Amino acid sequence: MKCKSVKVMGKSWNIQVLKTPTWQIKFDDSSAALCDESSRTLFFHTDHISLGTIRHEVRHAFISECCVRSAQLSGPQKEEINADLDAERWNEMDRVSKSIFKNIKKHKTSSEVVLRAFPRNFHRR
Repeated sequence: MKCKSVKVMGKSWNIQVLKTPTWQIKFDDSSAALCDESSRTLFFHTDHISLGTIRHEVRHAFISECCVRSAQLSGPQKEEINADLDAERWNEMDRVSKSIFKNIKKHKTSSEVVLRAFPRNFHRR
């Protein structure tokens, strides 16, 4: 699959889907997906593609674009951010998630994306 990009709150995020051998070499991990905020890339493992996993990683991308990662937020403040995302951005998050899912399913038999250098700041699912 060629590297696809999607818009998250006006910013381009890359989507990369990797097969098991490449995933294990690059991440040495059994996670289903990863969100790398520093390169604005969502990584998905071909063996674990589901709409739920994609929605989870898309949520990380939207939270990243809220620019709150470095803030010292309380539990209630974090809850407010998530509630606001649901209230104001749910349709957009759903559209982006479904677009990624459809594109991955469409190209699942194609060769995987070439992985660039991997930065350290990411989230695992």
